[in-house]
Amino acid sequence: MESEIHKIDFRDIKAEGDKAAVNTDEDWSFRWLDYKTRQEVEPLKDEHYEMIYHLSKKDGKWLVEKVEIAKGAASQQ
Repeated sequence: MESEIHKIDFRDIKAEGDKAAVNTDEDWSFRWLDYKTRQEVEPLKDEHYEMIYHLSKKDGKWLVEKVEIAKGAASQQ
């Protein structure tokens, strides 16, 4: 797969102690390629996602622990 992010908006950031949740709106495009020939298998497709990134602070650095698709192609909504 070949993918590209076109836009990301940080909608909400909630932090409490060493935990945080970041809600984003993201616009992506992607297409599927044959890994041997690099020929397109499925055409370019645009997708919009609403994501939630769960972070934790360890040794002074914020690390992504979990990523959820709140709304988008792969979610059940």
